[in-house]
Order: sequence, then structure tokens, then C-alpha cells
Amino acid sequence: MMIATIFPVASSVPAMAAPADFTSSASASPSAVDVPVSFVDVPEGMQFYYDIMWLTDSGLSTGWQMPDDTREFRPLQPIARDAMAAFLYRLAGSPEFTAPEVSSFTDVPSASQFYTEISWLESTGISTGWDIGDGTFEFRPLDSISRDAMAAFLYRFADKVLGEDVASFVAPAVSPFVDVPTDSEFFLQISWLSAEEISTGWDLGDGTAEFRDLDAINRDAMAAFIYRLDNRDSSPAAPLVVSDGGITAVWTANFGQSQAGRPIVLQKQTVVTTMTSEVTSPEWVGVASTTLDEAGRARLTVEDTPGISHDYRAVVSPDTEEQLVTDVVSHAAPHRVMNSATGLATVYIDTNEADTVSSKDRYWEARMTITPAAAAAGTTDTPCGGSDDLLIKIAGRGSYTWGLDKKPYKIGLDKKANLCGMGSGKKWALVANHYDRSLLRNTVALGLGQQFDGLAFTPDAVPVDVIVNGEYLGSYILAERVNIGGGRVADGDNELKDNQGGVNDQAPEVTGTYLLEWDFRAGGDHNIEVGDSGTVAIAEPEDEDDGSGITQAQISYIDAYLNAADQAIFSSDFDDPVTGWRHYIDEDSLVDWYIVQELTKNLDANLYTSCYMYKTRDTADADGKLYFGPIWDFDTSMGAAQYPAGQGDATGWYLREQNDEIEAKMAAETWINRLFEDPQFVAQVEARWKQVYPILTSSDAFVQHQSELIATSSEVNFERWDINERLEDVQVIQGSWEGEVSYLRGWLSARIEWMNGQLG
Repeated sequence: MMIATIFPVASSVPAMAAPADFTSSASASPSAVDVPVSFVDVPEGMQFYYDIMWLTDSGLSTGWQMPDDTREFRPLQPIARDAMAAFLYRLAGSPEFTAPEVSSFTDVPSASQFYTEISWLESTGISTGWDIGDGTFEFRPLDSISRDAMAAFLYRFADKVLGEDVASFVAPAVSPFVDVPTDSEFFLQISWLSAEEISTGWDLGDGTAEFRDLDAINRDAMAAFIYRLDNRDSSPAAPLVVSDGGITAVWTANFGQSQAGRPIVLQKQTVVTTMTSEVTSPEWVGVASTTLDEAGRARLTVEDTPGISHDYRAVVSPDTEEQLVTDVVSHAAPHRVMNSATGLATVYIDTNEADTVSSKDRYWEARMTITPAAAAAGTTDTPCGGSDDLLIKIAGRGSYTWGLDKKPYKIGLDKKANLCGMGSGKKWALVANHYDRSLLRNTVALGLGQQFDGLAFTPDAVPVDVIVNGEYLGSYILAERVNIGGGRVADGDNELKDNQGGVNDQAPEVTGTYLLEWDFRAGGDHNIEVGDSGTVAIAEPEDEDDGSGITQAQISYIDAYLNAADQAIFSSDFDDPVTGWRHYIDEDSLVDWYIVQELTKNLDANLYTSCYMYKTRDTADADGKLYFGPIWDFDTSMGAAQYPAGQGDATGWYLREQNDEIEAKMAAETWINRLFEDPQFVAQVEARWKQVYPILTSSDAFVQHQSELIATSSEVNFERWDINERLEDVQVIQGSWEGEVSYLRGWLSARIEWMNGQLG
């Protein structure tokens, strides 16, 4: 019988003594688990540490709980006979047994603490006690048990409970111990104990050994005796133990003294991925190695343990005929707990193999958990509820920002989920805001955009703290990614993404929906040169591995449409209400998009990058058009930098007028520049400004509220990241987070009033 295969100990040190009373109750035998209990009086490294840990892990003892909630094992305390009965009863699996109403022993009343266990011991024949001579028997429950009696107990346990053929054992002619003559009462049992290597006694240094049969046995040595009894056959499944230490785990394996000096490798079995092609079949890979010590044990330390549960095993002499393997242990590193309670939700992401997310061009499969944010004062409402154990794929994102030390990420869920109340979706982003030292500009800009109903969709964002593979990365925002469908861009009009067999290559299906991005980097799977105005990337539909993605017919259609729009904009009759630019572009969305971008002086807004549009599908009632939006990416806006042409100033135009000093643009004259030559468009912008100005005057209160939400999180963030690190010469740095927030609030308020002076 193997009650457990963990907490090894096959020591060359002689076994000694046994347990006293204890407080545990029997439990099912675990196969292999983490260390559940620690004792203040059993330090790691003491003689029988692993035996004691095995004993408690097997449910045989939990020791004594102290007033300060620590536990003691009392290893050097002799063990009494009643407690030994309880240990053996539990070692047997706590079998169903009904104790007699009348005790078999005169000194063990039925109300005794271990009455059931002692009665069971007597019923099995392991102990009959002492015959008093008057027809009664004593058990002497509180007497310490001696080492020779322990040998007898274990011998009988092997016979009566384990069903071993101990009767076939023949005692040797010469005693294995100089202090146990062959005519001793328990010579047979002690010799059997030695033959089974449950005890080797004390080596006297002259080739002989003592057993010290009449000495009382202490609780620590009792643990060793019982462990060795239960783990005599440790092949092929030898004990393996993990002791948690955050993302660093210390493993202990034991193969016994006979295996001393052999090489050992700790192996982890890889997790098969379903969202990526990283791992198509499980494989055992080595994560640590060493050599077994003289006792046949090894300690192996593993850094960066995955937070996702893996199977582990230790292998001696792997890939040889002499290979030995431990039992398999499942283990996952615990989530790191934030040192400070920031009040924000925390996003925990663990890649399957604890690999670093090192590229934006490939995905890693991972698990994500979100712990809830704190409720608002005086309420039970939280800005972000929790989400447990979501299967995801994660990659880097961004262009310039991906090259910074604090990395942004894109996330895809295996199925839609409503994260932080932002609506159900699969595609999400973790925005690092590393350039923006206020950590607020993206949140503020998206909040502004949500006040403009001409923009059909503006992403939501929630501030969060982020921990990836146990490493705190900082204060981020979790945001909806710009994508088609799912309550986002052109919801319900996503048919082009399923184009099996080219069924969407004909009108009207081929006419939409397309998600497009002005992008000087030409970062799409397919990119279109739009006249002399610049490059537009097709963001969706994309190429798909199974061939169901965008087709050449669709690429040709949207290419022709964009170039026709460009020609209309720069034609002599561009402002014609029927044949001019309005035939191709939705004016309301463009007006609102322009106001938000001009208000914030977003560096990239001169149709340079991160400027999104989408083309809707033609219907029987009307042709589809280009809609501007959603807005995205405001790291270098609202005075965060001082690029040429007064980009960082709270005064002056940045998009409206053609300006050769502007660097972040792809054409000398942009679409926006041209449209301001249309008096009707100018009038529309002015009229819309008058409508939204009263709403914009409350922007400062919004910025203040958002800053209060992230105040503690920002403090922790800038303990990790240097708030004064200059990423570019043009970057504006205030020297403190409070100074950054004050500067942002002042800049935005001044900008609103300047624009109102021009348009109001």
C-alpha cells in the first residue's frame, strides 16, 4: 500500500521514535500535492523534515495549533501508545469500524480520545495489550512506545492490514544489531524491520550498528518509520514535492540511497494550445537538473514558474534503459498580489509556458483573470467587475509604442466576454500610456469622443493594473479594440469576414463593411495608395489562415472606391452635393471626428496613422459611404509633445490649414485641408461646435475624476517606471504625476476656450 508518493525521505540516518497525541483526522491519500502545513518547530533541513511533511500531507497529523495560529509538531516528544494506534488506523485509511460498547482493555474507557483506534488495533491483532492474569487486559495508552514494540506494531500491520507474507521471513542467525540478541522478545520483528530498510539503526563506525530497542521513540522518528513502511517500493513512482515560493518553486525528489550520484532532470509537460499553433501535442521538457545526493535526494529550483497548471515529474537518467520516473505533480505559481491596494481592477495574464510576449507579429496562448476594482465610496458599484480564467491569445501591439520599455498588448478571447462592463467582444487592448506621463490622455480623448453622436462608435476604456507572468508591468487602460461588429464598428454588418467560396465578391455584398486606417507605415495585410494623399491599410477583413479572409475582388473594390473619393475631393466641383465628396463620405462623422482631433491636437491626425474610417455596405435604399472613426491613439496629444507647427500649443490650428511645417502627414494637402475650402463644410463645423461647446466645458471635471481614480495606481506605476525619462527631445515632462495632471487640465481648458473664440 502506498498512502502517498510525496515528501520523500530515504535517509541513511537511523530511524528513531514515534508520535504522541495529534489533532488531525484521516483523509484520502493524495497522489502528490503542494506542502499544506508548516510547523514552527520543524525547520527545513532538520533530520526528518521530509518524513514529517509527508506525514501531515498524507492526512495523518496536522500537529498542534497554537494561539498565534502557527502549528507545532513537537518532533522530539515521545509518542504514546494510544497516539500510535491512531496513526496506524489512519495509515490504514481510517477503515469503517464500530468499536465495542465494552472496552477490551480495563484502562481504556469507551470515552477515551482514541477508543475507536485502540479497539480497531486490538481487533486486527496488531496489539493484544498486557494480560493481567485475572482475565482482563491493559493497553497502557499513555505509556511511551519503545522502539522494539514499534517494530512489532509495524510487522503486524504489514501482516494484518497490508496482507504481506511476513510469515515467510526468516530471522537471520546473526542479529543485524549488536544490542538485540537473537533471543530477544521482538528479534524477529526487529530483523524484519532492518531487512525492509525501515530502520538501519545507529552506525557505530566499526561495521556494527545498534537498534536501542528499549528507547522510547519520538514523533520525528515515528514519522520516518511510517514513511519508510509505506514507501518501501518507490519505483517507478518515487516521491516528488513542490514548495511554493511565488513564481520561484523549489522541488524535492527522492529515489533512495541506492540511486545516489545519478543525474536527475525535472520536467514540465507543455500545454496543448487551441488558439495558437504553439504546441500541437504535449511534450515533456526539462526545466532544471542536478545530481542526486548521497541519500538519493535532489532539490531543484525553477524560476519563472508558469501561473497555468502544468504536470511535472522528475526523471533519473532520462532516455536510458535505467530511467526512473517520479509520480506526476500538478502545479501552478500563485498570482502575485499587488503590494499596494490601488483601487483598480488587476489584470493577471499567464502565458502557457511563462514565455515572454516578445513580438507583435505572433500570438501566445495564455489565461487571463481580472480581479474587481474597488467599489465607489458609499456604494456597491465597481467600475470593473471580475472575470475568471479566460482563455486568450496575446501579442504586442503599436508601432512606436511597441519599441518602448513598457509594452502595450492586444488580446483575443476564445469567445466573447463582457469585460469591465464594456460590452461583449473578443478583441481587446492593454494600452500602456508610457509616453503620456499623466496616464490620462487616451482616457480623456475617448471620453470626449463619446460625447459626439456623429461618431457611431468610440471605444470604452477602464484603468487597470497589469501583471504578466508574475511581473507587475504598471498602470494601463483596458480598452475595446477597433474592429467590425460586436456592438462596435457597423454592428451586424460583418459579412465580409466569412467569405467562403467568394460568395461576397459581388454587389451589394462586396461593397462593405471595410475597416480602414490611414497609415504611413502600410501596416495592413493589404494597403492601398490613395492618389497623392497617402496610404490606407485595410484593417478588416484580414487574411485568414484557412483562406476565408479578404479576396482580391474585395481589395480591388475598396481600392477603386477610395481613389474615386480622392478624385472627387480634389476635383473642381468637389463641393457639388450630388457628385462631389459627400457622395463618398459621411459628413456628420467627419465633422465630429475633425473636432475631436483638432481639439486635442493629436499628432497623427493629419491622416498620418491611427486615423480610422469604415465603408458601409450598399443597400436598396442608399449607397454605403465612408464614415470617419473610431478615434484612437492619443498618447501624443493635448500638449504631451512640442512637434513643429505648434502641435503642442493650446492655440492655433493643426488640421484645418495646410502647413508645410507639419511633419506627421503623408501629403502636402490633406483631405481635411481641402474640405475647409468648402464653405458648407466650414459652416457645419462651426454649427456643430456651438452644439457641443456646453458639453465640453465639463471636460475638466471629467479629467479630475479620472485622475482621482488612478492616483494610487499612478504612484505604483512610477515606482516601476521613471517619470522623468525623456523618450524624445520634443516630449513635455513636468517632473511629477501631479504636475502632469495639472498641466493637462490647464492645456485642455485653454484649448477649448481658444477654439470657442474661433468657432463660437
